[in-house]
Amino acid sequence: MKLNKQRFAKEWLIFIGCILFGIFILPIIFYFFFVDEYTLSKMYGELFMAIFDGEGGVYLFILSPYILIQFIRSTIWSIKIISSKNN
Repeated sequence: MKLNKQRFAKEWLIFIGCILFGIFILPIIFYFFFVDEYTLSKMYGELFMAIFDGEGGVYLFILSPYILIQFIRSTIWSIKIISSKNN
């Protein structure tokens, strides 16, 4: 498979979009559905402190949208490959 600049740029934008979603939007979703004892500003403060302190669990939290997107994309790709071999 040939790697061209357009495909690389698309993958980079997906990665950056998922990282930004994981940093800015996912904590808001997490706050409204799961957390009662925090304020949103305190949650963001602790999130950014954990990022800059290098805590490993926060990186998994931030990368979870990207991991989910890649899992879905690889599953769709696998289904396409299997169905094309049968035809």
